[in-house]
Amino acid sequence: MSKSAAWDKAVADAKKVLGNSARIPDKKIDGVFKADEEAMKAWDGLGTLREGMKKKILEVENLDSKVRNTLKQVADEFEDEDFGLDEKKPDDKEDRSGPSDFRQVLSGSREESRRE
Repeated sequence: MSKSAAWDKAVADAKKVLGNSARIPDKKIDGVFKADEEAMKAWDGLGTLREGMKKKILEVENLDSKVRNTLKQVADEFEDEDFGLDEKKPDDKEDRSGPSDFRQVLSGSREESRRE
């Protein structure tokens, strides 16, 4: 019974050295072929996992871009927002610079939540 083309060649080469009447025991190599078959299946499985990871990474990158773009849109919407504060009122006039501080707080909270 032929194990593979490589095995057939190895047997033929061995018989050239040992002579045509030499018997090469197939049983002793069976474990190698079984292990090789299992290894090939494992490599195929890794390839499948790698492709799945590529898709997942792309999905996460796209979602991250969506978050960044949405954050920019929100920041743009708050650009001219006065947050209901009146510069003429002393309590509202405290050292606040408005939207830029808000964007920093929003960006900071997003970065902090990503680290958790």
